[in-house]
Amino acid sequence: MASLRRVSGAVQRLLSSGSAEWDLLLGLDGGRDAAAAADDEDGLAAVLSRVGRMGAGAVSRSDGEGGSRSRGHADVGRVDGAERSARKGPRRGGAAGGGAVGWPGEDEDVTLVHGLGRAAVTDMAWGGRQGQHIAAAYAVTGRANSSGGGGAGQASVEAIAAAAEAAGGGVVAVWSVAASGSPLALLTADAPVTSVEWHPFAPALLIGGLDSGRIATWDTRTGDRAPVTMTSLSRDVHCHPVFGIVVTGTAAAHSLASVSSDGRLCTWPEPTRLAEPSFSTALEWDESAGRAAHMGSLALPLGVTCATSPPGAGSLLTLGAADGNIYEATLSGRHAEVRSRIGAHSAPVSSVQHHPGGAGDACSETMLTSSLDWTVRVWSRRAAVPEVARLDGFNDYVLDASWCPAASHPSLIAAGDNEGRLTLWSVGQSTTEPLGETKLLPGGGVTKVRWAADGNAVVAGDSAGGIHVLAVSQQGLDVRGVSADPFREALADGAFGRAGKDQGAGGSELVV
Repeated sequence: MASLRRVSGAVQRLLSSGSAEWDLLLGLDGGRDAAAAADDEDGLAAVLSRVGRMGAGAVSRSDGEGGSRSRGHADVGRVDGAERSARKGPRRGGAAGGGAVGWPGEDEDVTLVHGLGRAAVTDMAWGGRQGQHIAAAYAVTGRANSSGGGGAGQASVEAIAAAAEAAGGGVVAVWSVAASGSPLALLTADAPVTSVEWHPFAPALLIGGLDSGRIATWDTRTGDRAPVTMTSLSRDVHCHPVFGIVVTGTAAAHSLASVSSDGRLCTWPEPTRLAEPSFSTALEWDESAGRAAHMGSLALPLGVTCATSPPGAGSLLTLGAADGNIYEATLSGRHAEVRSRIGAHSAPVSSVQHHPGGAGDACSETMLTSSLDWTVRVWSRRAAVPEVARLDGFNDYVLDASWCPAASHPSLIAAGDNEGRLTLWSVGQSTTEPLGETKLLPGGGVTKVRWAADGNAVVAGDSAGGIHVLAVSQQGLDVRGVSADPFREALADGAFGRAGKDQGAGGSELVV
């Protein structure tokens, strides 16, 4: 089982120097090769639904001239304890004793690593009453991912992971960024958990989508590991993995929308009332007509791989799909319609996120996608061409990407890939070279990436069950010249769109 470790960092020095010498923080053995997974009968899309069950290996990409693509960075290898101590001085404290670990301060860029053995991170969400807790969803693999050590609570965590494995392989752990040892809450499900969200109006409630198609709600106040309520299995609800959960409305009147991998959309009265959906429909697209499917049309179901909703616009759902496209669907009472499509990627979309900028911000209509085509792309409806930018400096599947929520850095992006790398990018500065990178896991992937609300830290989950918290120095980024205004101005006047049009923009299309 992976233990909690504290490793001194030099993120500010890295970002200001452009060095690639980030320490390898956690070494856990992988298992299954991603190339083998891609050849399964389910095809490439199976990698997304199985990402929690594999320790994905590296997949090289040819540069077209018989060689593998090179990033131009120095290789990052394991740094043993003696070398790390010589480079950065003695480590302060340690996890083995189970001592409390504080949130990294300005004088200390620290990475915290929580580990849950025999499980892979499939989703993460910030929440809790103070917004300082990370809920991590896991699919229990049945394979021990041990790196030694033994922090506080190791035996209990292993026991619960074993119980979850016996029950069906689903776990949600709530971790504190301010303390090591056992999770604050450890919840179980009868199937792998594929998505998780905090209830925005009831901070003690967690909502999870399961690989079986069921939806579960847990109450962290009860002390029970089992859900307080779950959906049933019937033809009118989900029977495939639930990859999207969105709570819409206000504190006084809200509802839950869920989307599964077969394109079925369900709405529920609220997250604690899951006996019967308020509305259920199959989202389809008429490929021949290039519009939402109607009765008698040649309808194709949407193979949804991820879903989200723009801030403050709960009636609009943005869906990433296994065909590489992005779809937008509108919700209105007991009616839902797919209204547009963007031809986005050449492989399944692994994540989609709207920019956190508020109404009136030039970034507010911008969204970010990652894909198994080894790219991260930025899109905007304000641009002459939907594709605003393409980050192409990856050597493997990109499993997740996330916008920095800090208003001072609207172009800052964190991404995790199947090589186990976490990279930081500034779209306003470069689309070919990251600001910096660190390899978190050899022989596995960084499956999920989330920013802290203030933009000062990035949390990454991996395919071996590790949770890494990386402190990011805003001052260091400023030294690199990351500025807010040029990115916003370029979006506002359509400069990105004009550049994309001149360069062909990769053939992206917008169908309304």
